Amino acid sequence: MESIIKHVLEKAGMSQKEFAEKLYVTPQAVSKWVRGESRPSVDNVERIFEITGINIMEMTSTTRCSRKNMRTKSLKEIDDYSKAKQEADIILEATGIRANYSHAVYKLCTWLLPAVICLTHHQMLNRKDEEIEYDWIFTYLMGYFDDECMKKVEGLYENQLEYDFYLMGMDLFESFDEYTIPDDEYCREAMDDWYRFEKALVKDNSSPVYNELLVAITEIAELEE
Repeated sequence: MESIIKHVLEKAGMSQKEFAEKLYVTPQAVSKWVRGESRPSVDNVERIFEITGINIMEMTSTTRCSRKNMRTKSLKEIDDYSKAKQEADIILEATGIRANYSHAVYKLCTWLLPAVICLTHHQMLNRKDEEIEYDWIFTYLMGYFDDECMKKVEGLYENQLEYDFYLMGMDLFESFDEYTIPDDEYCREAMDDWYRFEKALVKDNSSPVYNELLVAITEIAELEE
């Protein structure tokens, strides 16, 4: 990211101080971007585009790929936890999350993606659909961070994704007494990942890790068709 910010400054013909004033951030914030110590938030990325016409999100990805190319298996084939982890690794590699983001963000993604893949697979089985589109995974991810979706669900959960995980947990609980769900162990491991993710994530707009994760998730979700 530091080389991208330096390129933007050079292209715009601005000093770090002038750039900071245009973005309504501190010069120290821009200096940290240039040194690679932090990354611009999604709002700042949009503001940079407005000011310079440069889309740094497109420049950030070292590897651009389509969802079709990234999708190595159908959701039906990802029928156990190890396959979900493998698919998550492919997504993280394809989008350059490990190479271009901090270790904290990469670690959060290694928990979040397998959990969401499992959740989507679980819903496919429960809905008895022949196939749920893989794009649902990305819709879930964006919904978790989208302010429009940050509404209480049945008065308990901040958004639909958290509520859906609650329902999956209830399925696991009920399976002990009433029936065995097809992906019981798979769900249990994915739920553990989800709890690790929730415990580690500080949902605070002033947190550099939160803002960096926001950019990473946006990049994953907005892969070109």
